[in-house]
Amino acid sequence: MEDIKTNIKQSMCFLKNHVYGMFITCMLCFIAMTVLFHFLNLDNPEFVQKTVEELAQTLAKKGADSETGGVNFTSLLLNNLMVSLIAVSWGAVPFVFLSTPVLATNAIAISVMSAHFVLQGKSMAIFFAGLLPHGIFEIPALVLSVAMGLAISLNSTIRIFKDENTLSFSEMFLTCMKVYAWIVVPLMLLSAITEVYITPHIMKFFA
Repeated sequence: MEDIKTNIKQSMCFLKNHVYGMFITCMLCFIAMTVLFHFLNLDNPEFVQKTVEELAQTLAKKGADSETGGVNFTSLLLNNLMVSLIAVSWGAVPFVFLSTPVLATNAIAISVMSAHFVLQGKSMAIFFAGLLPHGIFEIPALVLSVAMGLAISLNSTIRIFKDENTLSFSEMFLTCMKVYAWIVVPLMLLSAITEVYITPHIMKFFA
């Protein structure tokens, strides 16, 4: 138990010193993109409808829908873990910030769904009831993963120009992977549990 507390404490200290600024920037950009694309999507109902259908097909192909019509816990969790892991891993490439599309893609997906609710005349209370319970875990975890990927890439880029004050690539990358294991994975686990077993019951109150 003490080892777990120590690892989490070390991870939080690392984030505060090396990733915090990037995390705040990414979170603000994520919120801004979501709001911006929401209003842009309201003027493009055909795009919204087409995208919603494509998202449904993608989820079905990934097995996100169980036989009972609910969300498959294992498929959902593995998909979220894979996306967040990719966001961190792409930081291995300097100069090109490859983790950015992960942030934009998820912001657009949320904005499409919010616009869809508005265009269909559905209550936004239902939308937020379906998003926020698990989103309070998943969104920070996803944004943190992107922030770490960008921080790794930026750190490597700066170090290439012989700035010895930055961390080595191996130290930065391995520490971020440690943070992924101790912080991102638990958050994604909580998100999946909430989305599968709690969110459906919350949404019934707004149906």
